[in-house]
Amino acid sequence: MGIDEVRPYPQAFFASRLKLDRLRSDIYALGRQLDYPIWVSEHSQPGLRVQPEEAVQLACLRRAREAERFFCVLDGTYGMPWNASDVSLLELEIVTAAVAKKNIRIFLLEPFHEDPRLSTLLRAIRKARPESIHYRPLSEDRIKEEIARSLTENRDSRSQGLYNRLQQVWFRMKGMLSSEPVSYLDTRFLDGEFFPIRQNPPDKDYILNLIESYERNPNATDRFVSLWIAIRYLGRVPYDSPHFREFAPLWMAVMSRWASASAWSGLHGHFRLGRLAAVNTMIDIQSTVSMPSIFDYTESIQASRGALASEYYSIAKLLPSWRDRYQIRRRALWNVNVALESNPTDDSGLLLIKGSLLLSTGRIWDAINSYQQGLSTRELRKEDLGRIGEAESELGLALAFAGRIPAAERFLKSGVTKLEASNRPQFRARALRKLAQFYRMTLRPGKARDALERANIIAVDNDLKAG
Repeated sequence: MGIDEVRPYPQAFFASRLKLDRLRSDIYALGRQLDYPIWVSEHSQPGLRVQPEEAVQLACLRRAREAERFFCVLDGTYGMPWNASDVSLLELEIVTAAVAKKNIRIFLLEPFHEDPRLSTLLRAIRKARPESIHYRPLSEDRIKEEIARSLTENRDSRSQGLYNRLQQVWFRMKGMLSSEPVSYLDTRFLDGEFFPIRQNPPDKDYILNLIESYERNPNATDRFVSLWIAIRYLGRVPYDSPHFREFAPLWMAVMSRWASASAWSGLHGHFRLGRLAAVNTMIDIQSTVSMPSIFDYTESIQASRGALASEYYSIAKLLPSWRDRYQIRRRALWNVNVALESNPTDDSGLLLIKGSLLLSTGRIWDAINSYQQGLSTRELRKEDLGRIGEAESELGLALAFAGRIPAAERFLKSGVTKLEASNRPQFRARALRKLAQFYRMTLRPGKARDALERANIIAVDNDLKAG
């Protein structure tokens, strides 16, 4: 569990810093007293003090993502910048915890005099995680009481965590399947609002550098950091404003990558920082902005009805009712068919999505046919081994369900081998999980365990969703 790492402040905030440091020490002692250790950097890992700044920053972000719960105490100051950006480490810790869907409690320490940059951040977090912030500033003693209550109330309820999350998803999803005019499927990124960190328009080259940083780094947390910084800069130039249409392609580029990163991190459903919200936002941008460069630097499938179909498919997996899963999969199938009818430049990804949807509704041979078409398309175009391996893996599992065991094993193994030769760790982990599933189906638990362990190692190394 984590407390925000507070960097040294200017002299004007020295007294506030001393107060906050004292409170941090008290909270660390409180965790030890309750036998529920709280990670506070200077106490839990004092060796960080002599480490390079970057090592300290990365350690704090990792803790924010991995912690069971995240407590953050704010005195109104914003903290020191992350590298060369205007965004602080404090902000990135909060966003990292929010994106990881951690149990977040943000307390405001009185007297609370808010930095404007912190103000816009808190407004964004209230949109994404409204339950996480105590709106009124509290005294030191009251904050410690609230943290102690949170720890003791949740000590015996950890086993209910998965059930509670499923129930929460279910109640949110019920609205989208009803006939009510407002649907949970219509969620937008941060509810369609903008939260700029600075007043002047962003430098386009700087945004492109952040996108390149995303592309270079396979770690999910680091990728979200790059994209969030870009979003905060772009908040000054709203995509729905006629005055800033020139920035629409950059919005598309950032949102498409946010959608992709969200998918691999399991951020599905009605979540204003999730994949569905990002995809809906891109569709909105396309409907209002018409220019040839709108797809520049964009992962094209993320801005299509195919992405909606893929997201609906992921949401369906979270629904406990067979009937409701079936309904949303039908919606997904309709969307992917519409996308295929629009004659896309590359239909192979859509064919794989369609295959997965057909397989999930029991249409095994139709699914096999769709997977075969997607694989043939990629082979005819002589695409890279990773994309061919992905298609082989999908086809292999469908063949297993059809009872074609030798062919299934051949395609599943070939898919893993090809993906191992490519730089696509997300798809490699997924292919290994499919191979593990096949081994379980064919009563080879040892091989299934080995394949799953390999997949989990890749997931941990690249900060991917382990499921």
